[in-house]
Amino acid sequence: MAIAGAAAIGLALALAIARRRSPWARYAGGWAIWAALALASAAVFPAGCYLFVVPSLVAGLALVAAARAPERARLVILALPAYVAATMWFEVAMGLRDALSLDGHAAIALAIALPLIAALPIAELKTRLRYLPLLVGAAALAAGAAGAFG
Repeated sequence: MAIAGAAAIGLALALAIARRRSPWARYAGGWAIWAALALASAAVFPAGCYLFVVPSLVAGLALVAAARAPERARLVILALPAYVAATMWFEVAMGLRDALSLDGHAAIALAIALPLIAALPIAELKTRLRYLPLLVGAAALAAGAAGAFG
């Protein structure tokens, strides 16, 4: 019940932010959902809430740092939360694969999808080089995967 309530609050907050149609607002809205999931998981499963709390805190710090950073550094700064999420969640996916084997496909898919969803707002940011945000997001996820699986 707590997860549904917090997810609804996070979704409402994200929709209110996304109406501004700014890529920055969508980035903040996506991480607001992560923060709401952090609150919900803290209420339901306190030992596992760090999986949402840490990437959310990194995202907040990244937004503050990116606002003051030169344009060249913004993409790398904004990709840091996706890297942190990938490092943490891909490790969970490996543990679930070992623990649940064939019965845990949905849980493993969720653990892999969450960092991918976290990297999506980076693709909307406008730069001079059209595909640079996609490359930076993909590099952050690949580095996170290498940290988790290596």
